[in-house]
Amino acid sequence: MPFPRFPQSSANRAPSARIDLALRWLLVGAGAALLLAHTTFLTWFICDDAYISFRYALNLARRGEPFYNPGEAVEGYSNFLWVVFLSISELASFSMRHAAHLGSVLSALWILVSLHRFITWLWPATEEFATGHRRTILATGLLALAAFGPFAFWVSAGLETMLFGALLTAAVVSTLMAGERSVVGVKPALLWAACALTRPEGALLGTAALFFLGFLTWKDAGFRFRALWRPAAGLLLFVALVGAHLIWRRSVYGQWLPMTYHTKISGIDPAFLLRHGLAYAKAFFTTFRLFWFLPLLAGVWLPQGERGLSRGRRAFLLTAGLFLLLGAHIVRSGGDFMAMFRFFAPIWPLFVMTLLPGIVGWSDWLAHRLSHPRWSHPFMAILAVLFLLSIGQASWRFSRNSLASERPQFMMESIAGMVHFAQDREKVGRALRTVLPEAVRNRTLMVVGGAGAIAFESRILHVVDTFGLTDPVIARKKVRTGSFTKPGHLKQASWAHVRSKNADILCNPNVAWLGSGAPPERVRTQLERQWPGYVTFCLLLPLSAPGRGARRTHYCCLKKQDRLEQLTLRTVVP
Repeated sequence: MPFPRFPQSSANRAPSARIDLALRWLLVGAGAALLLAHTTFLTWFICDDAYISFRYALNLARRGEPFYNPGEAVEGYSNFLWVVFLSISELASFSMRHAAHLGSVLSALWILVSLHRFITWLWPATEEFATGHRRTILATGLLALAAFGPFAFWVSAGLETMLFGALLTAAVVSTLMAGERSVVGVKPALLWAACALTRPEGALLGTAALFFLGFLTWKDAGFRFRALWRPAAGLLLFVALVGAHLIWRRSVYGQWLPMTYHTKISGIDPAFLLRHGLAYAKAFFTTFRLFWFLPLLAGVWLPQGERGLSRGRRAFLLTAGLFLLLGAHIVRSGGDFMAMFRFFAPIWPLFVMTLLPGIVGWSDWLAHRLSHPRWSHPFMAILAVLFLLSIGQASWRFSRNSLASERPQFMMESIAGMVHFAQDREKVGRALRTVLPEAVRNRTLMVVGGAGAIAFESRILHVVDTFGLTDPVIARKKVRTGSFTKPGHLKQASWAHVRSKNADILCNPNVAWLGSGAPPERVRTQLERQWPGYVTFCLLLPLSAPGRGARRTHYCCLKKQDRLEQLTLRTVVP
């Protein structure tokens, strides 16, 4: 049974519509302010992995090469459009740190605007009763985004996470609107192509969404094949753009897939990755009590009126289908080690967009079952408040624990651990740049465990990552998996391989030392015996403090005995 309609007079209809539009945009602005306040409370920083993209962008802008090391064609990134965006900021002499934060903030705001478009499309009401209904559900969606810790946290970290989420959300809304109008899907195709160029999994999602668009067009046309040319044109545009990038990748890097695939998935037992991925997904749904609200999803299939039913079901099939598809990819790839469920942050809007029609559906159904249609709005508000209070309280508790300690959570780094790690390595990289002259840095080879902040900030010309991100030999290793460990860090260079590099500086795992003092003489002697021809050096810096512990002041590595005399056992950085 559809909602009763309450027609307004023609004199009052236009002012009421303008007021409603202003109120809705006011809600979007309030949601944006709350989101940025939440992000500020959690932290503003640049995570260590973001510096990998920074280094590629720097070399692209200054040398015209999208390489990590000059002359080495290795694609150790998987966010092409983000690297291009950062390189443009470098060409414009705009700080890449500020550009990364600005790009993430604008992308997050784009997600809020896309949510507004989605809700306006799904409930295109003109009656005053349904207008208030729509504003309430819009406020619910905005609060579900702004108050959710993993979503707010990844606005600040400098990665492509928010850009991917923004393109994904906008592409979903554009696909739904194009499917109803049965037009050539140029805009959805462009958005999905941009999504695929931002993250590789976007190619899978875009293909599925554009086939769904084709099915909707075909169905609405009475299953006449003549109607398929419109969605087929959009699909061909998408394939052409993504295919052009694949051909470019093959010609530049000599392979079809980025090195991150070989580092994180290839050569690793699929059963091991599946177990780790399932644990990761279960932790996400359990931590924020999302299992409690899965029954609400069924509300979209309850009677609501012909038009609302059609749009709600289309939206459900697309958003839920893409969420499950990307969720399966996350599980298959073994999850992630970074704080606050990074992989689920960009698809959180999809979950919210799937849940909102279900909340409205259940409230409509309950109200009509009780023969009180006007109770639908209060029922919807009650369900929305229960959902928001539950995820808000769980998010607050999880975020507070993550801020308070460096201890891992569900095999993920905490916020404190990620921030301290990145900031310490940023300071170490800058210290090396200060101590070593540019001419020396250009002749230096450094081995690190993690190709992020130290490599970028030091400006050392040649860097090897022992986790294989910049080294095809390491990346293509087959590994024996034991207990759960950090996804993406299962592969590690052997000592023989590291020695073969004949590096000037060794800051790889089991060598680098971070603490409130120099390593004991026993440790130094053992390291120098394991690595003949190398001696220990330490950079004395004001580094992080682990909780209530003493502030770390020493970052120590090995250097060649006959090189880099600027680095000593007690290098005080000016």
